[in-house]
Amino acid sequence: MQSKTMKAASGESQYLSRRTFLKLTSGAAMTGVFSASLSGSLVYADALGKEKRDKMTPDEILAALKRGNANFSKGLRTSRNYINEQKVTAKGQYPAAIVL
Repeated sequence: MQSKTMKAASGESQYLSRRTFLKLTSGAAMTGVFSASLSGSLVYADALGKEKRDKMTPDEILAALKRGNANFSKGLRTSRNYINEQKVTAKGQYPAAIVL
């Protein structure tokens, strides 16, 4: 292994070349894309339409509210499919519960 002074004297740089940097960063990016594809599909929160709301019992609605509150308290985020929610709720919104 050469010392830094020997590298400097021989004209070698102690920094990465542009080509090496691009190889490393593109390799890291591809690794991230590959691992994300292996992790499975994304899970989205379902939009609450009239049919789904009418099938829910009061206990199920209360359990869903408690689950959402627990997730919020823990700082967990829910992925949402806003386009699907817009399609489901375009003709009207049907709340499962009203909290006063």
